[in-house]
Amino acid sequence: MSKTRQRNKVSLRFISLSRFTLGLFTKKETKLKLWGKRFFLVSDEPDPALDPYELANPLSITTCLPPDFYSHLSSSKWKDRKELALEPLLSLLSQSIKYDPSSNYTELVSALAGRMGDANVLCVVLAANALEKLARGLRGGFAGYKGMSTKELLGRTKEKKQNVLDALGNALDAVYLSVSITLSLSCLGSLGSS
Repeated sequence: MSKTRQRNKVSLRFISLSRFTLGLFTKKETKLKLWGKRFFLVSDEPDPALDPYELANPLSITTCLPPDFYSHLSSSKWKDRKELALEPLLSLLSQSIKYDPSSNYTELVSALAGRMGDANVLCVVLAANALEKLARGLRGGFAGYKGMSTKELLGRTKEKKQNVLDALGNALDAVYLSVSITLSLSCLGSLGSS
């Protein structure tokens, strides 16, 4: 190897910051730029952003629910379902973005999925929003509850009101993001057989 090539390789390791200006790049390759007589490397990858989910403390939703939550959720009065069960649940879910994956959410998810057949569309929207927050807060931990929620959410998509469809779509998106492709295909297979 000639001395000129050795010098060029050595000079590639040093960055001249006095003549260097930062720019935004979209490619994920390392570029070699020439400025005057010096070579320097510019990395196109941005610094990895911190995920707030990883930094959040998990909140155990099932222990924070009021003792009469399920009786209010199954009440015959829509105001009780809305004001005494679903709205407090949404405010509780808004306290954290990460929920304790070791807790058992079977009863909560099945009760919320049961509200998809509610005659009052406000209760349907609030229940779908709660399922969405729960799926986003549990991420992969929600995969075990996908079967009991997806069928009910898809069953209500015949609704004509746009706000209900938006809430259902957001909940279905959150459920889809919490499971892998193979689990999603098995869920769709079970829907077709019923």
